[in-house]
Parts: sequence; structure tokens; C-alpha cells
Amino acid sequence: MICGCGLNHYLDGSKPVPPYILDGDKPNLTYKVWVRQDQPILSWIVVSVSESILSQLIGAETTRGAWEKLLAVYACGSKPLIRELKAYLYNLRRDNATNESYMQGGKAIADKLAA
Repeated sequence: MICGCGLNHYLDGSKPVPPYILDGDKPNLTYKVWVRQDQPILSWIVVSVSESILSQLIGAETTRGAWEKLLAVYACGSKPLIRELKAYLYNLRRDNATNESYMQGGKAIADKLAA
């Protein structure tokens, strides 16, 4: 949704936050527009996470801030999970399972790896 609306720069920081005040203490209208678009995305992230994850977002004032906090906490744990899923996929055996359940099991692991 965020990429589809062309708002992914709020997540990746490719478009930095404009200054709040311009030269001569004039309010920056670009900043107001930036905040008007950033805050709904931040709210969407906050309402999308479970309560156990919500505590990780305390103090995040922008979408980028929340995203960085989530990356810091959860991205480092993905390498062991990837290794574990690859091992499951490598050791997947049909045994007495039906072809359908065997394929569904393999696809589920592949989908988790892709995610």
C-alpha cells in the first residue's frame, strides 16, 4: 500500500524531513505537508502491530523512526530463522503424507523464506 501510493520514502528515508522553519522564522509549508502524510503512515504501523511489539515503537515520532526501531529489533533475528527454514526444507520428507500435504508443507516453508 505504501509503495503503491508512492510514499515509501517515509519508510526508507530517501526524502528527508524538511526543516520546520525557513529563513526568517517563516513556517515551512513543505514540512506541514510532510507531517500530514507521515503521521497517518506512522499510525497505520502502530495499529498494525501486536501489543507485544507495540512497546518497541515507544518514542518513534516519524514513520522512519518507527521503521528503524522495528528493523533494529527484528531484522537481526531473521538470519537464524532463514537457516532453520532452509534446514526444514532440505530435510522435508514425504513419508506417509499425501502428495497434497507434502507439497503444501514445502510451499509453506518456501513462502516463509520468501517473506
